[in-house]
Amino acid sequence: MKRNIFLSVFVFLAAIVTSAAQDLVILHTNDTHSQIDVQKSGEYKGLGGVERRYNLFQEIIGKYGREIVLILDAGDYNQGSPYFTEYNGDLEVSLMNALGYEVTTLGNHEFDNGIEELARRLEKAEYQTVCCNYSFRGTPLAKHVKPYTVLVKGDKTIGIIGATTDLERVSDKGIVDGIKQLNTVKMINKYARKLARKCDLVILLSHRGYDTGTETGADMAIAPQLRNVDLIIGGHSHTFLSSPVEMKDADGQRIVIVQDGWGGVNVGLMVINAL
Repeated sequence: MKRNIFLSVFVFLAAIVTSAAQDLVILHTNDTHSQIDVQKSGEYKGLGGVERRYNLFQEIIGKYGREIVLILDAGDYNQGSPYFTEYNGDLEVSLMNALGYEVTTLGNHEFDNGIEELARRLEKAEYQTVCCNYSFRGTPLAKHVKPYTVLVKGDKTIGIIGATTDLERVSDKGIVDGIKQLNTVKMINKYARKLARKCDLVILLSHRGYDTGTETGADMAIAPQLRNVDLIIGGHSHTFLSSPVEMKDADGQRIVIVQDGWGGVNVGLMVINAL
């Protein structure tokens, strides 16, 4: 049975919504791209910044209680500023630990310094990393990345699956040698079916783009082929969605897609009840 996603808003690290009792509150980001500081110029001047995001997260946690707040990221938290070059991605991992992220998926830029270097960084991660459409068997990533995870928030059980983009197409030649791409839709449906038996909500963290992609496609292309997924938290295409997009899945059930743009200038906030 599909769950009722009661309220979803996007905040520019500012106002906080109010509502009645909730079952789950989700904070989500994507494509933050090593943007540690507030944007100093351009369209998003004065927005973003890890310190402001931390303060917002703490305000949300203080309002709703840590036990029902879930903090997720849809990939590409690496690469995009001199901080990544200077600190080899270690700073981003440390800050995500401090921010309280619980689960992420892999974006293509997580691989920029190679598989072994990514595995080294993930040794320090206090969050889980999920990705179901690649096999990491026989590589240093095998012990750090799994297809899905299950978390308990309050009295609700949440299943979280990850999927990334076509790495061979967007990564430098040879950088992802040793990992094997799997059929995206088939793998998502495999794990979603398993999770739906025991979870109150099934979430897909997708770094495949909103309306652009490869293989079996981006979020809008794969959503009608999925079963048992309630919510897609997307990334990769840097799409600023001002409100959730609702589609029908392969069984005619509602599936909701959200995405927060890029650079951490937006944070997604979803308040869900009636799980």
